[in-house]
Amino acid sequence: MSRRSQESYLWDIADSCRAILEFTQGRSFSDYKEDRMLRRAVERELSIVGEAVSQAARRFPEMEQYIGDVRQIVGFRNRIIHAYADVDPAIIWGIVRNEVPPLLEMAEALLGERP
Repeated sequence: MSRRSQESYLWDIADSCRAILEFTQGRSFSDYKEDRMLRRAVERELSIVGEAVSQAARRFPEMEQYIGDVRQIVGFRNRIIHAYADVDPAIIWGIVRNEVPPLLEMAEALLGERP
């Protein structure tokens, strides 16, 4: 098992958040519901976020104070992966619009990438 740095997990979180926002920019919830490829792409990136948060919090417990509700993020990742048939597109869309931007902001701030 490779030992990754705290920064590498933050980079993964930021990169996936950026991808989610890029994929959904200018798109509506209706677009999201009707576009299978878009839904799958967003779900994949959210699963990466959840896995990165899980591993970062386990290896660097102090990060939990910056990340926020780690259990909720990891729990949602598990739901996307293991209970994918029960994931409500409206919940994902709400996460994309309300949770991803502040998570990206936090990751960028910790990485020193913000202007």
